[in-house]
Amino acid sequence: LAVFFAQGAQSALEWQADETWSRCSASCGGSGLQRRSVICYNTEKQRRDTWAACRSEKSLVQPVSVRVCGVVDCPPGLEYKQGPCTHSCGGGLAIPYSTCEQKASDGSVKTLPASKCEHLKVKEDPPQPVPCNTTACPVEYKLGDWGTCSVTCGSGLQTREVKCTRFQDGVTVDVDEGLCEMLHGARLSSRECVDPRLCPGNYYWDESDWSLCTPTCLKTRRVGCFSKKDNHAMVKDSYCDKASRPAAEQHCVNYASTYVWKASDWGSCSKSCGSGNRERKIECVEKLTGRAANGCPICEKPPSKQECNVIACPDSEAAGECFDLGYCSVVATNPQLLCPNPKYQKQCCVTCRQFVLSNSGGK
Repeated sequence: LAVFFAQGAQSALEWQADETWSRCSASCGGSGLQRRSVICYNTEKQRRDTWAACRSEKSLVQPVSVRVCGVVDCPPGLEYKQGPCTHSCGGGLAIPYSTCEQKASDGSVKTLPASKCEHLKVKEDPPQPVPCNTTACPVEYKLGDWGTCSVTCGSGLQTREVKCTRFQDGVTVDVDEGLCEMLHGARLSSRECVDPRLCPGNYYWDESDWSLCTPTCLKTRRVGCFSKKDNHAMVKDSYCDKASRPAAEQHCVNYASTYVWKASDWGSCSKSCGSGNRERKIECVEKLTGRAANGCPICEKPPSKQECNVIACPDSEAAGECFDLGYCSVVATNPQLLCPNPKYQKQCCVTCRQFVLSNSGGK
């Protein structure tokens, strides 16, 4: 027994403390406690007094009755925790899982790699799964896949299976149809269907006349799908057979074997010099019969007017700029054929001018 007296003063009161401490409540982790008996004793009265009496003596120092113990790291251990429920309703299981943890001397807990606790798993029986979320699930419609259309062409009917169900004890079970009557949302068990293989003869393609040939040598026309059973009304193109759709655009040269452009000889030049014009007649005819027609491609129509006699007149300011540039001996042998061509008029200006002057009587 340890006795604690007042310091420097006479007092009948004293603290008495047992020297033997109790066993530590925890062997590690810094969270253990030890206790011992501490009393206030009155020596004059030879009996115990209250703690308040001893505490009133300021010179008395009260001994501790509780102290911390087990301030060492604990060995690694398995800690089991309950996992989430496998289902939100209708009965599920919360499956426990384990972690390897160690409590340090300061009371903190740290998670260790699973290998540190591998030796403990064979010694301990893991806790069993716990039932959870046992409340009944709400009912719902279970919709099957749509079946094939009842007809092979045109308008028919498709059906599917519709059941009132509820999830229960890990499986979906059928319940009374009346429980689903208050549910909102699609629950159709049949619907109209239109098979893409439409009935032959009900729909047909029709087209307008070809337009005139464009400058890019293309013809166009309107092509549409029409219904025989709906007073020949125009419908979506998807109702007609795509493979047999007539062309809505065509190149004009496709008709070159039937129609051709026919050009007459060039007329005389409007001027003998100084740049004139000459014209010819262009008409479209049937290639076989030669009769007038309208099917020739506009883009292939030959010119009906041409510049001619572009050589300078003798009395003009440009007359002194007239030269023969080469190969003009050939032009001189046949000037009536070659000189009307602007190309030779420029290349053999002197030769062609002499031809023009001799024909016009000039000098």
